[in-house]
Amino acid sequence: MSLKPRFRPGVTQDARTEATHLRVVFKAHATLLQILEETRNVPGTKQQEALLALLRLYLRLSLGLDRGRFAFPLPTGYGKTSSIVAWCAAIHQLGVKDFSVAVAASKVEDLCRLKRELIRVGGEGMEAKVGLIHSYEFDPQEIEEARLADRPLKDGFASEPRTDDNEGRQFVLVTHNRVKQGDVALKAFNVFDGKPRSLLIWDEALIPSDVKAENADLVKVDAAAVMAYCEGNESRRPLYEWTKELDRRIKAVINTKDPQGAVVELPSATEEDRRAFSRMFPRQRDLSTVETLIAMGESSVRVFPCEGGGGVVAYEIAVPKELDRIVVLDASYPIRTLQKADTSIRSVWTLPTFAGMEAELEPRKLKQYSTLRIRHMVAGGGRTSITEDFDKPKVERRLARDIVQLVSEGIPKDEAVLIFVYKHRGRGRPMRDILTDDLQDAGVDLAGTVQVDGKSLRRINIATWGSETSTNEWSHCKHVILAGVLRHPNELLFGRYLSAKDDLRAELPALHLPVFVATESAHLIYQAASRGACRATDADGVASPMSLYFVHPFLNVKPHLQEVMPGAVWSRWSGDYSAETEGKIEKLAQRIAEFLAETDGSDISCRRVRQGLDLEKVPPRTFTAATKLAPEFAAGWHRRGQSFTRRPPTVPDYGFEDESATEPLAA
Repeated sequence: MSLKPRFRPGVTQDARTEATHLRVVFKAHATLLQILEETRNVPGTKQQEALLALLRLYLRLSLGLDRGRFAFPLPTGYGKTSSIVAWCAAIHQLGVKDFSVAVAASKVEDLCRLKRELIRVGGEGMEAKVGLIHSYEFDPQEIEEARLADRPLKDGFASEPRTDDNEGRQFVLVTHNRVKQGDVALKAFNVFDGKPRSLLIWDEALIPSDVKAENADLVKVDAAAVMAYCEGNESRRPLYEWTKELDRRIKAVINTKDPQGAVVELPSATEEDRRAFSRMFPRQRDLSTVETLIAMGESSVRVFPCEGGGGVVAYEIAVPKELDRIVVLDASYPIRTLQKADTSIRSVWTLPTFAGMEAELEPRKLKQYSTLRIRHMVAGGGRTSITEDFDKPKVERRLARDIVQLVSEGIPKDEAVLIFVYKHRGRGRPMRDILTDDLQDAGVDLAGTVQVDGKSLRRINIATWGSETSTNEWSHCKHVILAGVLRHPNELLFGRYLSAKDDLRAELPALHLPVFVATESAHLIYQAASRGACRATDADGVASPMSLYFVHPFLNVKPHLQEVMPGAVWSRWSGDYSAETEGKIEKLAQRIAEFLAETDGSDISCRRVRQGLDLEKVPPRTFTAATKLAPEFAAGWHRRGQSFTRRPPTVPDYGFEDESATEPLAA
């Protein structure tokens, strides 16, 4: 397919302006293809065309022909981050003086790696043009010790030093958090040669607001503790009265049981009062929810009841609105409901220049995952559930045992593995250490390597949540195991929704909460899986072979993952950890199926089923999982939305193909 027809200049002034600068696009495109080939990524025609369109968007925003914040959704491993390197290198090598670029990423070390790659690809003279803004310490001794021990740098250290005089550097690298630090930070990264930078590339999801979300139940508990601490002490009486009024206002809303809640003004307190309150606080326990609300000053919060205790939320716009030439490189954008609720970020396909390309370049048509085998263990996958299991004595640890058995017996010894666990939070032993010891006890060689393209790479890799984006250092891993999946609290999800709408009084879509939970979980699973081998793509647009194993309590992540990982083959992953949960859910599903078999008519709501079987005391998550499994035992019945129907479904169900009888676990 010829790529040139998309770039034939028209008769408008914009088209002529664009045409005179297309050399930058084509130079960057050639460089980008070379970078991808170096990393075992063989770009086919569709991938080449999609990347060419992305580079064209860089050009149009740099020229000011388009303005706004545009999400360009390409699959993971498709070359989005490499496009940054290629674009900046082309500007440098062609001597283009009018274009300047700021790049924002979530982690300092990602920016350090990006700087080294920019210098490598850009060549002579590039280093002086690349600025790096961070507050971490640069210590060559720590870098060398980390290298020799084959470990990450300690927190607060960076592998590249920060730079000065960044206003004179054509390319500057900055963290997401620093972009959100107001006017001083804006001047530090967004000015080049006395003018605003012509382009800001935002690597990964753009969340323009800082959301503060506290659990209402926990606020009430902390408020009671503060009042008990202050009671009877006259010097602490101002803090007592403020907290008492806060508690009254929150309870007044929560007790109405109105799912929309209300906007509440925080009790009045001057800045001097807040400083005094801070000095009065007891330091022997964590009462951060009340402290957070005190620090917010005389502002408004949205209070509402919801599953899990209710929420007290507020937000502030943190990414300055004057930043209006932003490209957002977020592979998960097509499935993130909360991201798409933000009207300040538009899909690139809304631009007239790119509107006709969507049908050909939508992500599900660009990359196929027929070589990816996904195995889902239906069991508690949140931090609490996984921590409880890992904290048990070794003989009682079920999930760790399942993972060890899989790695030691089910995966070939010449194939690399990546395992995600939760970060340590200060009590007990870190999950990483527990799993490491259990693997060693089972005879797994943690120092072993595999050969990939003539290189010796670590076979067993253990990462923590927070490392699931950007990096390609584990792309040699043919097996990815997620020991649980992060779950954001309901109050935070609703807070992000309100911030996306930029309206603290916006109607809360309570019925959409399961969708928010499912799509955010699917996003995390997709990103973590894409650190492994499936990020690479061959010339036919097919992902490299890989197996993904993950633990999550709900089946409703499947359709969202199918949207971004089309063609993947699904099956159930069963083990000791899931046996108890699966048993409870399956028995409950069979009871529901029996109830359906005796039901007259063609439709019945899940609520009526719950009431008819007297299941009000069954946890909502357990009941929901059972209703999704019930149709497997009830011939002719299907679950649609919040009801069961005898009619054939119009959308695929969330079931699984049973491969366990015909294929080995780690095929």
